[in-house]
Amino acid sequence: MSEQEHYYCYKYLPFDEGSRKVITEGTIKYTCPLDFNDPFDCAPCYSEESLKNVGTTKKELIDKIGKAKGWSPAKRLQNRKKLAARVSQYIGSEKHKHAMLSQVGVLCLSRDPANILMWSHYAGFHTGFVVEFKIPVSGYMDEGFMPGVNLIPFPITYSRARPVIEFGKDSNQDTIDKALLTKFEDWSYEQEERVIEHERGPGIHSYLRDERLHAVIAGMRMKELDFELLKKDIDSLNKTRNLSPVRLLRARPSLTEYGLVIPGLK
Repeated sequence: MSEQEHYYCYKYLPFDEGSRKVITEGTIKYTCPLDFNDPFDCAPCYSEESLKNVGTTKKELIDKIGKAKGWSPAKRLQNRKKLAARVSQYIGSEKHKHAMLSQVGVLCLSRDPANILMWSHYAGFHTGFVVEFKIPVSGYMDEGFMPGVNLIPFPITYSRARPVIEFGKDSNQDTIDKALLTKFEDWSYEQEERVIEHERGPGIHSYLRDERLHAVIAGMRMKELDFELLKKDIDSLNKTRNLSPVRLLRARPSLTEYGLVIPGLK
């Protein structure tokens, strides 16, 4: 597969044992959206009109709830409005939000490996490192591609307004895009893409390290002892690989700008 059939995403990490396992063990952390530092992240609004019309747009759901209660068809019909009102109230509640998001794992990546704010916020004030993942463009089209294992991310849409979900009308993909892949536009400097893990949920999970891990970039303030440990991790990994070796690079401060230079990075 040629270079044109790949693109690159980056994960900012502090230097610690768990982060090193991205290299040594091929595992990486997926975070529950409920634990994100931005309280507006993954918190879309629901259209009031769509919630009012639940009884019409979600007849099958209302009927299913009535059946679960053991009600006869007549009783289900008699209580349809009450059930619809309860469903509407639940959908707009924090309880529903928690139920929807608690089983989802999210891996946040970036298209920019040299953002000084992200190095400060997510990579231990430039003492950590960034891992470069090589992502196949065709990964989106493979049947059963399992985004978590294959590390296939989806780009974030940045918006000034909070997304509004039309419950009962939006497709599953529209709902996912609005709930998980839309953020306030002030975060756009992160150039974020997200891997969404529905099957395994939040936690530490394996990924296709040999196919995806391409390079590691040490921070400009990384301690020399930590740099040597990182180098040993990568040297050890490269001895077991039949593919091209993972490269170790190091960020440097620009001499003329407020920015970073990463020698050797394309």
